[in-house]
Amino acid sequence: MNKLVFSFLAALPCILSASTLARPLSVFNFMTVTQIAQVQNGTSTDDTHQVQAALNALQAGSPGSLYFPAGTYKVKTTLFTSGVLSCRIFGETGFDGAESVMNGGTKTIIKWIGPSDPSSPVVRHTRANGMVWSGISIDCNHLAGYGIQFDSDLQTAGAVRNVIELCSVNYAQRDGILIGSEGSPSANPGDRQFFAYTVRQVVVRGCQRSGIHVNEWNADAHVYDQVWGFPDDTKTWNCANVFWFERGGNASELRSCESSATVASAIEGSGFMIKNGSSEKNTGCQGLSVINAWSEDPGGFFWANTIGDIKNPYTFINCKAYGYGTGTKGLSVYVTLKGGKPASFTFMGCHFNSNVKFDTPNITSSFFADIGNYWGPTAGVIDCRGAKTIKRFANLGNVNTVGKALVPPRFANVIMMTLAANLPAIYMEGMDDVSTPVTLIVKQDALGDRTIVFGADQWADASSIPQPAPTANAVTIYVFTSDGNYWHLVSVRSNQ
Repeated sequence: MNKLVFSFLAALPCILSASTLARPLSVFNFMTVTQIAQVQNGTSTDDTHQVQAALNALQAGSPGSLYFPAGTYKVKTTLFTSGVLSCRIFGETGFDGAESVMNGGTKTIIKWIGPSDPSSPVVRHTRANGMVWSGISIDCNHLAGYGIQFDSDLQTAGAVRNVIELCSVNYAQRDGILIGSEGSPSANPGDRQFFAYTVRQVVVRGCQRSGIHVNEWNADAHVYDQVWGFPDDTKTWNCANVFWFERGGNASELRSCESSATVASAIEGSGFMIKNGSSEKNTGCQGLSVINAWSEDPGGFFWANTIGDIKNPYTFINCKAYGYGTGTKGLSVYVTLKGGKPASFTFMGCHFNSNVKFDTPNITSSFFADIGNYWGPTAGVIDCRGAKTIKRFANLGNVNTVGKALVPPRFANVIMMTLAANLPAIYMEGMDDVSTPVTLIVKQDALGDRTIVFGADQWADASSIPQPAPTANAVTIYVFTSDGNYWHLVSVRSNQ
């Protein structure tokens, strides 16, 4: 027994040297006592060399960990790593007041004090794989173009499975976080990967173009959890968008994200919490799930414009757009897709204070579902007039609250809706198609007795069109055809 104990004690130094008990490298290891004090009290003038030396040491010994003790680290040029694997770079966190909340609860800040340079990030990680950036906030100081960038300098090697968490990125001239690079990616689609990023509990504040910008092929299967976009508290810089999926983002998910920062400008698609795509071909993400996200600013919620084909569904559950506005930028949702593949949009349990517009002239066999949504007092128009080939439109919840119009998609042959309020106007496009009957299925809600006004400008013998059966949950089915100028009632029947 004593021999066994002796053998264990003899092996203890080797056990203690294992990675499970290894102490992380500290940035303070590369600073003098005076420099450490200046970082801690905010009086340092330039810490670029010392911080970069610490990152170099981490890179040489990766995988590993690098600790940034509490303080403000000031840098004049971009900090960088290249090819690090399975590394953790972390700072000190802890909420101690309102300002700490806005900084993502961090007490560690890297602040740019270099010249104004919209093309430079404060920190760039090239070909990083399995990195965790945690608890270190970035202050771009209205001078640096980006806060944190993940990119690649090789045609066949990307950057995958990286995590950004528990921090804030503030005051970037362009984007708070850039996944990819500016402009068209240098590699062709499929040549390199940027999949499986996780961004959680992150604040983006006062980043002029976007809080998070994804612009790389195969930047897919991302998760954005509790990302908050706030306005600039020191200048009039608000985000044009909190999220911008210029390329990539396919099959990604947003959870419990918030926007109170976006503003409309001359930039196409600005003023929306989520911007998907650009005017170039095959841009934007193809399929996105957004759960419990809300936009409190005057702008809209979701904007999509892409020429590419859409392969995956878009689903929005329990989302809220409180903003009001006029024109394209003031809509809650604006979608214009020029591809030819099927597309599916589902809105369930959402609250919209502005209208929804779809312009998808080439999309075929598509589906739009409006299920249990609440429309604010100035909203309720679901305008699908530009959706010339959408085949199915299902409205299974509130059409409106105080009476706005449903504008079904042109050439839709079946329209289904549940009346939760009186509908003072309903418009249908596609009168030039005189050969295809249109079926309108109307169900009363649990209260019933809802009515529809068929306007004489579109409906022949409008005053003689019967009202939906008034009984609660009753279903009435209308069939109309067009003569090129008016809709004519062919038949009507109900289950009452």
